[in-house]
Formats: sequence, C-alpha cells, structure tokens
Amino acid sequence: MQLSRIDVRGKTYDVPSLLTELDPASLTGVSVALLPPRTSPTAATVWTTVTFVAPTATVLFAGSDADSTGAVVVTGSADLWIKAVAGVETETVRVERITLIGEGQPVVALPNTAVVSVNGKSGTVTLTASDVGADAAGAATAAQAAAATDATSKANSAKSYAAGIAAGMALVFGG
Repeated sequence: MQLSRIDVRGKTYDVPSLLTELDPASLTGVSVALLPPRTSPTAATVWTTVTFVAPTATVLFAGSDADSTGAVVVTGSADLWIKAVAGVETETVRVERITLIGEGQPVVALPNTAVVSVNGKSGTVTLTASDVGADAAGAATAAQAAAATDATSKANSAKSYAAGIAAGMALVFGG
C-alpha cells in the first residue's frame, strides 16, 4: 500500500485468510505493528490494538503530516505485521509493505536575511559571475568568435593547399 505524508486511509483485512495456526472461530482480538522493512517482531515490539469484528480487522493509517487521531502513524516505509489473539495463543504474520510517498525532509523557505559571506564578501554583496561559478559576461561570445576566426583561417589554408596541389599537377601533367 502507498500512503503520502498527508493521507489518512482505512484498510480492512480478512484476518482468517492471513493465519495458518489459530482457529479463526476463537479469535478475540487483533493488534498491528509497523516495523522497519525486512525485520520481524521482538519482545520489545509495540503493538497497537485495532478494531476487530470477526472476521475482519480495520486499521486506520495516517501519514506523518496528517491528523493522527485514532490512527497508526506511518513515518517511513515499513512492514505491517498483524498479531491475532485466541485465548492465550497468538499468531503474528507480516501482511504487507506500506510505502510512504514523499518521506524526504521538507524544504523550508528561509525568510529574507542578510548574507553573511559570499566568497569572503560580507555586508551588502553584489554577486559577480565568478561568485556563482559562471563565466564573465561576454566570455562565451568571445570564445565563439575566436573559434569562428580559427575555422575560417583553417578553411582558407585548406583552399590554398588545394590550389597549390592543382597548380603542381597542371605543371606535371601539362594542364
């Protein structure tokens, strides 16, 4: 299941279809736990009791930035485990992976503040092209002009060379 940080979503699970050991008719309660992916419950696992009306359990999930009233809060991608109780016996089973969409850190816009330092400058700062790693204005244009001049010079040299070869061949072959 996928859940965004602002989602609140309920999901119903058919508990008997998940179990292999307990008698479904003797179920008395269900709890859930969210664990890091690819881990299993331990004695320290915290279980949350959910609504169980035989044969289904209903779990309300809330993303980390949503209203969490009565919900299991999903703070990151996790595996959902269900623990079913029948008298003194219990059975735990991994049900599914819950993927939290947008679980990265939010971007915080800073209020307008004075620049402390830019390349050793402080106070009122006017950024130059070199301050931000750019070429100075016109540097690209000058480089393009130099490349064009170089290309024209090479083209003229090639024409002269070809004309010389043609003249030499005319002398040799009498043309």
